[in-house]
Amino acid sequence: MTALRQRRKLRRRWFLLAELLSIAVLVASVIAGISERFSAEALTPLFRVLPIAAALVAGLLPIVYFSKPTRGLR
Repeated sequence: MTALRQRRKLRRRWFLLAELLSIAVLVASVIAGISERFSAEALTPLFRVLPIAAALVAGLLPIVYFSKPTRGLR
């Protein structure tokens, strides 16, 4: 049981790290997108796509980490 608990704990830590990173990218890209400093024409497409991509990753991470794998068709 100890190895299983350690694996779950490690998996939970990786999930939290990935979720925090995706939320940080989301918040940073939204803030940078609305600020005057980064409003250059060349960066506009990046700040339109990056928040959407980060939100998708943040939404899909719980599904990927906590979904039950299928064992086969019955």
